[in-house]
Amino acid sequence: MAKKVLISALGTAVGFSNLNKADFKFNDRGIWKGQIAVPNSDPRCQQMIDAIVALHEADYAKRLEEYRKNPPKPKSGSRSKPTEPYAGDLPFMENDDGTTTFFFKSYATYIKDGETRELPLNIFDSKGKKIAQPPLITSGSKLKFKYSMVPYGWTAVAGASVKLQLEGVMLVELGAFGGADGGWGDEVEEGGYVADEQREEAFDDNTNEETPADDSGDF
Repeated sequence: MAKKVLISALGTAVGFSNLNKADFKFNDRGIWKGQIAVPNSDPRCQQMIDAIVALHEADYAKRLEEYRKNPPKPKSGSRSKPTEPYAGDLPFMENDDGTTTFFFKSYATYIKDGETRELPLNIFDSKGKKIAQPPLITSGSKLKFKYSMVPYGWTAVAGASVKLQLEGVMLVELGAFGGADGGWGDEVEEGGYVADEQREEAFDDNTNEETPADDSGDF
């Protein structure tokens, strides 16, 4: 079944992100990651929360039922017991300032036929056109994320949860220090950040459609 690609509410980039360059420091496959703070007053904020919670609760219930029907046995010769079911943190956090921060990430590469292949993260302007050479996206930028939700089970290091798998980025407004001209580019009176007319692609639900499915929640 084809994965369902969603588009987030408009939010403000917070913290440190890896949207222009993947992070290979702690994982050989590389990690794209970003987080946005969305006002709780935005109806789409609660819709995102409700969808995450509903998927997590349904998936966890199925895994728990299967665990009880067929509890895992200790490995031969091992004294350690199988990890018992437990839920982990969900990929959002409510803040004291009336916003909720959502956390997104995905792998930057995958292996096929013994070869490592790239999974580029496409960045689009506010009109949905692909940016051939994106500016540096920093904290304070206004963004929308294209993503899919991937539930995963518990392990010895992380509880069952849902991953917001990053599929694409829409750059609506560039934060300070985010571009070659002091972070603001050409001054405009209305509208968002617009890329140069070069090698543009539409920001639609078919982007990265052939990206291999990734049901791993841990990095």
